Amino acid sequence: HDFRPDYMEITHIRNQFPKSVFLALTATATKQVQADIIKNLRMENPEIFMASFNRPNIFLQVIKKDKPIEQVLNFIENHPNQSGIIYCFSRKQVDLVTQELHINGIKALSYHAGLNDAQRTKNQQDFISDKADIMVATVAFGMGINKPDVRFVIHFDMPKSIEQYYQEIGRTGRDGLEAEALLLYSAGDIHKIRYFFKDNFDSAKSENLLQGMINYCENSVCRRKSLLSYFGESYSDARQDCVSSENCCDICASKKINYNQPRAILHKRIQSFPKPSKKSTGELFISDTLESNEKILSEKIRSWRKKAAEELNVPPYVIFGDKTLFDIAQKKPSNIKELTKCYGIGEIKAEKFGYLILKIIKENAQ
Repeated sequence: HDFRPDYMEITHIRNQFPKSVFLALTATATKQVQADIIKNLRMENPEIFMASFNRPNIFLQVIKKDKPIEQVLNFIENHPNQSGIIYCFSRKQVDLVTQELHINGIKALSYHAGLNDAQRTKNQQDFISDKADIMVATVAFGMGINKPDVRFVIHFDMPKSIEQYYQEIGRTGRDGLEAEALLLYSAGDIHKIRYFFKDNFDSAKSENLLQGMINYCENSVCRRKSLLSYFGESYSDARQDCVSSENCCDICASKKINYNQPRAILHKRIQSFPKPSKKSTGELFISDTLESNEKILSEKIRSWRKKAAEELNVPPYVIFGDKTLFDIAQKKPSNIKELTKCYGIGEIKAEKFGYLILKIIKENAQ
C-alpha cells in the first residue's frame, strides 16, 4: 500500500461481495508483509501457499563500485550475445549508461518514465525480440516482462530494499539455465537513497528496508543464505544441494576468484554447454574442440532463429528457447526423429522448422 495507496481501498469490495472468495497474490512478501496483507484485506484464517524463494540457477555477486562503466563493459564483454538488464537509480543514469554502451558499440535500449509511451513500448518490444541485447532501465521496467532467456541482471546502483532487488534479479534465468546477478555497491548509493527519504511518509520503514539491503551487501556469509533468511526461509526449506558450492555466490567462490584484475573477467558463470569429461591431456584438446564446435553451431542456430522470428513477427523464444538451442547443438540430430528427442521440440515444430535446422547442422559439420 505504500507502493500503491489505492490498494487500501480493496477492502471496500468485500462489503459488496461478502460471500466471495478472496485470493491475494504477490511475488515477494516477508512474514510481516504477509501479516499486513491479511490484516488490511480483512482475511480470516486464510490458507497461505508459498513457493520457495530460492533460484538456484542464479549466481549472486556483489562487488565494490569502482569505475562502474568499465566494470559493466568488462562484464558484457565476457557475456557476448547474451540478453541482460541493467537497472539504474535515476532516468539521468539510465541515459548516461545507455550512451556509454552505444559509444562502445553495444546495442542497448533505455526504459524510464521520461520516455513517451510509444518509445517505451517500442524499446520493450525490441528487447523481447532480441533486436538489442541490453535494456538499461529504472525500476519502471519489468512488470509483466516474461522474457525467459535473460542471462544476467546488473544493478548499476543499489536497490532500495531486498524486495526490490529480489524481484529484479528474478527477471533473469527464467528458462532454468544458469544466470547471473551482479550488484555494484558503494557508500555513495546509500547516501543517495537516504536523500530521497525526506519525501517518504514513513522514513523509518524505508530506513529499515535499506538496512536490510546494506546488510546483504556487506555481510560475509553466503549471499543465498542471507537472501533466503530475509524472507524467512532456510536452506533445508529450499532443499538446496549446492549451498557450499562455488556456483552459489561470489562469497562461496571468493577463494578462487580475483575481482581486482583490471579488464579481466569478473566472473564467468554462464556455461551454456556441458563440458565433456577430461580424463587425460590427450582428451583435453578433443574436449575443447568439441565445445568450440558446439558454440559455433549454437550461434548459427541462434542467428537463424532470430531471422525466423522476425519473419513470423514473434519473439525468438517463441520459436524455441535457449535450453532447446543448446540441446540441439550438443546432440546434433541428423534426422527429424532425432530432432524430436531434443528438449522442447515436438512433432509440430520439427515439421515446421526441422529441415532448416538439420541443414544448418549438416553445413556446420562439413
